[in-house]
Amino acid sequence: MLPFKRRWFILVAFFFFFSFSLSVSSVSGQTAVPVARKGIIDLRQMDLNKKIIPLNGEWAMYWKQLLTPTDTPSVLPAYISLPSLWRTNLINGVHLTDKGYASYTLTVLLPRHQNKLAIQVPDVYTSSRFFVNGVEQAAAGNPDTSDEKTKPAFIHKITEVVTDADTLHLLLQVANFKHSRGGVTKEIILGDHTKLLHNRKVDEALDLLLTGCLFMTGLFFFGLFLFGRHDKSILYFSLFAIAYSYRIIGSHTYALQSIFPDIPWIVTVRFEYLSLLISVIFFSLYTKRLYPKDTNKYVIGVQLFFCLTLTAIVLLFPPMVFTSLLNVFLFVMLFMILYGFYIYIKAQRNKRVGAIFALMSTGVLLLVFIIIILEYFQIIKAQKYTLFAGYISFFFLQSLILLFRFTNALKRTMTELDQKRQVVEESNVALQKSMEELNATQAQLIQSEKMASLGELTAGIAHEIQNPLNFVNNFSELNNELIDEMNAELATGNLQTATEIAKDIRQNMEKINHHGKRADAIVKGMLQHSRNSHGVKEPTDINELCSEYLRLAYHGLRAKDKSFNAIMKTEFDHSIRKINLIPQDMGRVILNLITNAFYAVTDKKKQAVEPYEPTVLVGTKQKEGEIMITVYDNGMGIPPVIREKIFQPFFTTKPTGQGTGLGLSMSYDIVTKGHGGQLTMSTELGQYTVFTIVLKA
Repeated sequence: MLPFKRRWFILVAFFFFFSFSLSVSSVSGQTAVPVARKGIIDLRQMDLNKKIIPLNGEWAMYWKQLLTPTDTPSVLPAYISLPSLWRTNLINGVHLTDKGYASYTLTVLLPRHQNKLAIQVPDVYTSSRFFVNGVEQAAAGNPDTSDEKTKPAFIHKITEVVTDADTLHLLLQVANFKHSRGGVTKEIILGDHTKLLHNRKVDEALDLLLTGCLFMTGLFFFGLFLFGRHDKSILYFSLFAIAYSYRIIGSHTYALQSIFPDIPWIVTVRFEYLSLLISVIFFSLYTKRLYPKDTNKYVIGVQLFFCLTLTAIVLLFPPMVFTSLLNVFLFVMLFMILYGFYIYIKAQRNKRVGAIFALMSTGVLLLVFIIIILEYFQIIKAQKYTLFAGYISFFFLQSLILLFRFTNALKRTMTELDQKRQVVEESNVALQKSMEELNATQAQLIQSEKMASLGELTAGIAHEIQNPLNFVNNFSELNNELIDEMNAELATGNLQTATEIAKDIRQNMEKINHHGKRADAIVKGMLQHSRNSHGVKEPTDINELCSEYLRLAYHGLRAKDKSFNAIMKTEFDHSIRKINLIPQDMGRVILNLITNAFYAVTDKKKQAVEPYEPTVLVGTKQKEGEIMITVYDNGMGIPPVIREKIFQPFFTTKPTGQGTGLGLSMSYDIVTKGHGGQLTMSTELGQYTVFTIVLKA
C-alpha cells in the first residue's frame, strides 16, 4: 500500500510543479517587446503579422478630463503606466482616487507592411470608450463626468483597425463611480486581426466548455441525489458545481457579458461575488458531510458565518462597499481550501473512502487559486490551459470520490435487496390475486359510473331539446298554413298579399333555423360532456398551461368580436413543480373558465354607466401540499338564487343560443372525477366572481 501512496503523491507534486512552471513561464518566457515612453510606442521594427504586442508602458493621462478626438487638452498630461489602478499612481505628489474619470492617449508608430490589424480592448473599471484615429471603435457602458450619467459595464471587445496610415492615435476614456477599483488593470493588445480573434474564441470556448462541464456535473449529481439515497454530500457538491460554473463564465474574461451585453451591470457584479461566496458555503458543507469525523464543526461554523455575513453585504450594500472587501473574500476562500486540504490529509491517514482523490483534488484547487491570486495582483500571467486543466482535474477527482461513495452504498443496498427478494417473491402470489380482484371491481365501478353519468344526461337532454323542437314544429305547421294562404292569394292574382305572406314564411324559416342550431349545439355539447378521455396523465407545467389557454381564449374571442377587449393579469407561483394531470382535459377546463370570465366582464362593460375596466386574472399558488388555480373576473357576479345550480348540466345564464349549459358541468367532472380535485366558486353580486381549482401537488 505504501508504494501506491507514494506514486500518487509523486504525481500530485509533479502536477503542481509542471502547472506552476507553465503559469510563470507565460510571463518570464516572453521575448522583450517595446513599451510606451512618454505617450509613444514605436513598433516600426516589429513584425505584427507574427507577434501580438501589449501596448504597455507610459500613456499620457488627463485626470478629471474626458477628451474627445477633436478636443485640445488644456493642461499637460501626466504619464501613467498601463495597466494599473488609479490608486497606485501619483500626480503632482497626490495619489489618485478610485472614483473619477480620465482620458488616456497613446501614439503607435506602425511598420510599413502588415496584415489587417485589430486591437483587443479589455474590460476596465467600470466604463470606457475607445477611439482609433478619431473614430470610436469600442464602448463598454457610458463613461461620463458624474455618477448619475455614467453607466458601468464589463465588456471585452476586439475591434478591427482599418487604416493605411503608419501611425495610430489612440484615445481611451475611463470613468468609475460604482466600483472600489478604478483604472485599467488588463493589457490593451495590438496584433494580427485573425490571431486576436482566434485567441479570444479559444478563451471563450474554454470558458463555455468548462462552464458546461461544471453545470452538467452539478445536474448529474443533483439527479443522483434525488433518485439515489439522498446523500447530502452529493447534494452539496452538485450545488457547489452549479454555483461555481457561473464564476467561470461571469468573471475574469466576462464571456457571459460579451454574449449578453444587455444584462445590467449591477446584476452581473452581484452574481460574480455571490457565486464565489455560495461556492465556499456549499464546499464547506460538502467537506463536512464527506468526512464528518475528520471535520471540526466549530471551524466550519465560523466559515459559514463569515460567508453568510459577506453574502448579506453583497445583497444589501452597493458595489462600492462589497467590492472593497474582495481581499477578505480571497482570504476566506484561501482559508477554506487550506482547511479542506488539512481535513483530507486526516481522512487519508484514517483511511476514509476516496480520501486520496480528495487530497489530490484539493491540492490542484489550491494551486489554481494561488495562480488566480498572483494574476489578480499582476505578479504572473496565468496560462488559460493550466487553469482549465486544473479545474477539470479538481472536479473530476471530486466526482470520483462521490462515485466511490455511491458505489459502496449501492453494493450495500444490493445486499439488502437480495435478502428481501425472497420475501417479496412470496408476497407476489397474494398480491397478484388481490390485483385480479381489484381489476374486476374497478371494471364494475367504471361501468356503473358510465351508466350513472348517462342517466343524468338523458333526463337533461330530453328536457332541453324539447323546447327548440317545439319551436321547429310550431313554426313548420304555421308555414304550411301560410303557404296555403299564399297559394290562394296567388290564384286570385293578389300579388301584394302573397308577397307579405312570403316574408312571414321567411321569418319563420329563420326562427326554425335558429332553434335547429340551438338543438345542434345541445347535442354537440352533450357528446363532448359524455365522451371518455383517453388522455394519459403526464408531468405538466401548470403555469405554462394557464398562460397558454389565457392567450387562446383571448385571441379566440377577439377573432369573433373585434371590439372585445379586456385587461389580462397573471399571478403565478413559480415555485410550483410539474404535476401529473391530463393536459388536454385540464386545458379544456381552464379555457372554459377563462371564456366565461371574458363573457362576464364584456356583459358588464355593455351595461356600465360609470368608467369600468374589464379585468380577468389567472393565478396559481401552492399551499400545504395542494395546487390552487384561480380565475377571477370583475364582472357582475352571480345572483344568490342560482349559485347552487351553476355546476348542473344544461344550466346557463347566457342568452338562448349563446350557451348550452354544459361547460361548467363538464369542467366539474374533469376536475373532481378525472383528477380527484375540487372546483369551487365565490362571488359578490356586482363586484367579482372567482373560480378555484384545487389539485393535489
